[in-house]
Amino acid sequence: MFVKDCLYSYRENKVKELVLGNCRSDDGKISGLSSDFENLEFLSMNNVHLHSILNLPKLNKLWKLELTDNHISGGLEVLAKKTPNLTQLDLGKNKIKEISTLEPLKRLLHLQDLKLYKCEVTSLINYRKSIFTLLPQLIYLDGFDANDKEAPDSDPEADGLDDESGRGRFFSALLLLELFPTRVGSGHASVVWGDAQPALCPETLARP
Repeated sequence: MFVKDCLYSYRENKVKELVLGNCRSDDGKISGLSSDFENLEFLSMNNVHLHSILNLPKLNKLWKLELTDNHISGGLEVLAKKTPNLTQLDLGKNKIKEISTLEPLKRLLHLQDLKLYKCEVTSLINYRKSIFTLLPQLIYLDGFDANDKEAPDSDPEADGLDDESGRGRFFSALLLLELFPTRVGSGHASVVWGDAQPALCPETLARP
């Protein structure tokens, strides 16, 4: 199932969290996702065969983005333009080879947590020191700070998601859509709505 097929029936402005797993991108690019997802705060597109994030829409409220196990090798300058409030970025298992590829991340002023595990760039001499020098706003790289102190567990209480003013307050409904193994194996999509109870039809996702 293609990513765009997972998204066509969602009430975009009600979605706070969107997780797309093992779906397939459209020719290696993002499709079906638009700036109508204006309240999106967490987006996961792991293993969706992405080669480019050029088509990422403007998502001002997005603070966490997962893009692991894809084929991304550059083009990161789009992130500062489209996701200016990003604080957590996971690019593990991609095709990033050079420190210079990460220079556009300097413009992500709120970026605190970056993951690049199993990218070729991690094998460079002084990799960690170079990244922390390049990105002074960064607190954690691959789960550890500049002094090799491990980041705290990312559970709801640790992240403050259960606080009255925390981001976790929007988790009012969770829907899991299991897709049929039509193309690259099976995929799944989960959605968290802001204030509506979603409905599940036998073969597809219907608007509430």
